[in-house]
Amino acid sequence: MSDKIWVFIDQFKGAALPASWEALGAGKTLGEVTALVLGAGVDGIAQEAFHYGADHVIVADSDLLADYRPEPYAGLLSKLAADSSPDVIFFPTTTRGRELAAMLAVDLNTGVLVDVTALEQTDDGIIATRPIYAG
Repeated sequence: MSDKIWVFIDQFKGAALPASWEALGAGKTLGEVTALVLGAGVDGIAQEAFHYGADHVIVADSDLLADYRPEPYAGLLSKLAADSSPDVIFFPTTTRGRELAAMLAVDLNTGVLVDVTALEQTDDGIIATRPIYAG
């Protein structure tokens, strides 16, 4: 694919949620990954992202991001995406991940896939697999 693969790292009170590392691993199957770490005092999570395979990390460390609120997080992510034009942004299957993915899809006028269980890169593009009818 390309090196414009981003992965949002969901964290709560300074600890990354395990689903974030699963999303990062999925992104790595397609190419070079940039992890997105937002919050306050998140330098440790940024270093952890490198440990889990991130090639690059974008950190937004601010007291304004200490407590998750969807509007500031989505606004910042929308601005970053508009400025850098990533090819794809992965979100973990968490409450915050789903909420932000939907908000960004609206802001960026693009689609969103949720609950993806497998990715396959082909000559024609990427095939995403997800369950239907409750699994």
